[in-house]
Amino acid sequence: MDLRTWTELASKTLLQDIGIDVPEGPRKTLTDPDAAVAAAKRIYGPVVLKVSHPELSHKSDEGGVILGLEGPDEIHAAARGLLALRDGAAVLLEAQAPDGVVDLILGLRQDPVFGPSVLLGMGGIFTEVLSDTAIFVGEPTRADVEAMVGRLSGRGLLLGARGRPKADLGAVTAALGALVRLAASRPELVEIDVNPFRVFERGGLALDALVVEGPEGPPAPREQPPTGGAHGARPTDVRSRVGPFFSPRSVAVVGASRTARRAGNVIIENLKHLGYPGPVYPVNPGGGVIEGLEAFRSLTDCPAAPQLAVLAVPHGQVMPVLQDAAAAGVTHAIVVSGGFSDAGTEGGGREAALRAFCREHGIHLMGPHSIGTLD
Repeated sequence: MDLRTWTELASKTLLQDIGIDVPEGPRKTLTDPDAAVAAAKRIYGPVVLKVSHPELSHKSDEGGVILGLEGPDEIHAAARGLLALRDGAAVLLEAQAPDGVVDLILGLRQDPVFGPSVLLGMGGIFTEVLSDTAIFVGEPTRADVEAMVGRLSGRGLLLGARGRPKADLGAVTAALGALVRLAASRPELVEIDVNPFRVFERGGLALDALVVEGPEGPPAPREQPPTGGAHGARPTDVRSRVGPFFSPRSVAVVGASRTARRAGNVIIENLKHLGYPGPVYPVNPGGGVIEGLEAFRSLTDCPAAPQLAVLAVPHGQVMPVLQDAAAAGVTHAIVVSGGFSDAGTEGGGREAALRAFCREHGIHLMGPHSIGTLD
């Protein structure tokens, strides 16, 4: 997919349009030092000059950001130096932001399965040094943002540790929400980074920003035809695609045994002991009673189509069981079994066939060689 990186000016203009504050400035790039001096006269206090050039996305690393400029001589000299960094360079001038409580990084990515996902972390010069971040899928509430902050090692800097002022988490919530809503309306915007986002006791300010645009948005998940089973057409929204792996209406466990303790038995025990409220169907060709539950000879024999099937059988039995799952109308499957891509070239071929079968029959697959999920 061809990607286009927006300039800082274009990125900030977009942020301003969606309600995220940016520093005061002329909102245009300048190509001569005299124009920079003239623009600075309309701004109260010191100004910042930044180089603008498509080859210089990491401006600070190239000496392309000069802070605290006051007076026409300083501004003129700084502009001359920045314009000389590259042929065709321009400069961006804006008011220097006051000190805040903390500098954060806010990010957004368009995920082809989960949709817009946001990132919050310690920003500015600490982004790469600390890698202190938290991620949330969807539009976070204030409580979600507080939980994200709680996962940061640097949370004390935001929460007022040792007498520090507290950062305005409402401003952070509003900015992240604005990014998610923008992504929902502009799917071609595949990535947005705001770094640093300076947070004050009241409000926040995007000091730098970068937008990445694709021609049509992120790659879509491979479409699958509808399943012919009891649940009808293939789910199309994110919750119905992913949710049943974590909170299925019913679970069938294939591979539990009446005579030995197998992986399937452990899975059933976990479901029972952790309070799973839905029906659990042990599946074993011998039927009978397994872990105190009635066992069924096949998935098609279960009293209702299981929404999730967990396969804990040898790899040679996985495909026949999945064929049974397709006939039963199962929409989600977790394959615990190994012996696929973990087992070299031959196993890789089995895994490719497994993926192809699930795509053909509208079965969402986790695995193979997966221990599954825990809610």
